[in-house]
Amino acid sequence: MIRRKFLNKIICSTLGIMGFNKGISQTQKPILNVFLVIDLSEPSRVNDRKADLMAMEAFFESCARTAGMDIQVKRFTNGSFSSSALLNAIKKLDNLPTSQPPNSGIAVYFSGHGANYGQEIYPTLSFRGNDGLRMSELIRVVGERKPRLRFILADCCNNFLSSKLPSTDITREIAHDNREFVQKLFWNFDDPQICRSVLICAAERGDVSMSTDSGSIFQQIFRKAFTLTSNTSKEATWALVKGRTMAEMNLFFS
Repeated sequence: MIRRKFLNKIICSTLGIMGFNKGISQTQKPILNVFLVIDLSEPSRVNDRKADLMAMEAFFESCARTAGMDIQVKRFTNGSFSSSALLNAIKKLDNLPTSQPPNSGIAVYFSGHGANYGQEIYPTLSFRGNDGLRMSELIRVVGERKPRLRFILADCCNNFLSSKLPSTDITREIAHDNREFVQKLFWNFDDPQICRSVLICAAERGDVSMSTDSGSIFQQIFRKAFTLTSNTSKEATWALVKGRTMAEMNLFFS
């Protein structure tokens, strides 16, 4: 029940930033191309992964509106949940600097199974059967589109299991939304030539990716960390958001 209230507060908080857009020009808005890849094949995991889908879609929509961007969302669930379907959809974007307005970006969120193999830093994302997609390959395909923002968030386990259970008493502080912070993270970079690659994995902790009825603990903590960072940091960098996410996860699982 506590986590469900937390999820609802986070969604309400991020949705609240939609009203900040009134002064932004409606022409040539950058586009945030969002790909939501959710494994709904397991009956016991359908509800919590649907919660992941709804929460992360609301997060990206509110961030895009706050940053003054248009948004295109594609969902990959059920019959379209395959590595080829995802990669083909990304490839159809072609070269973003010539096919979309300036400063357009790509964001990918994956919620499902995964594991680390060999010396890979990032996990292999698991689809059905033997269909696996190395995160490094996904990074390569996204990079070929040349988006200003290359954001990939893998919400899956790795092969180093932990017996730790989630704490029940973490702080539920909700920060105020910060338009300038969100805008700078998504497209208003200091250097007009720069491209930003943001790679975040639940697997970096070396634990299983735990879920509740309200969805993955990782995506809830990521959105909390994003909001807290926007309210407490003078700088606007993804490194700060990522660092706060991992710090909050360590606190939560300690």
